[in-house]
Amino acid sequence: MEFRPSEKDTLELFEKIQKEEEYDKIPDLLLKDSRILILFRMNTGLSRNDFAKKLSKSVETTGNLERGNKKITTVQKAKFYSSKLKEFVELPLDVGKIASNYKKWKTDDLEGRRLRAIKNAKLGGIASAKRLSSEQRSIR
Repeated sequence: MEFRPSEKDTLELFEKIQKEEEYDKIPDLLLKDSRILILFRMNTGLSRNDFAKKLSKSVETTGNLERGNKKITTVQKAKFYSSKLKEFVELPLDVGKIASNYKKWKTDDLEGRRLRAIKNAKLGGIASAKRLSSEQRSIR
């Protein structure tokens, strides 16, 4: 399972879609590689939660599609995603917006992971301390 698509992967995906100006070809691209959804999300600057709400899908589903852990397998689903994207994303996609939003997302994501790790480590330390004997507490 991938943590997130790399910047190199994102640029390779952008090369596949950069010249597209019509939504008719988007379902075909989604069937080939569902990871292009991340380009649409980065172009709009939406968080994964907001993007999932606009697509009427769960956050886990959109995250797995963006990472490539899940694929769009039917033409009907590809058309569904394409029609939803058509409602709030304009083509052609802007590489400047995608790059700046990717960097912002990357730093925000890493900061969030760091804060969760600190919180969980603290909670783990408290739970471990409760299991110590009185002698071990004094040593600690």
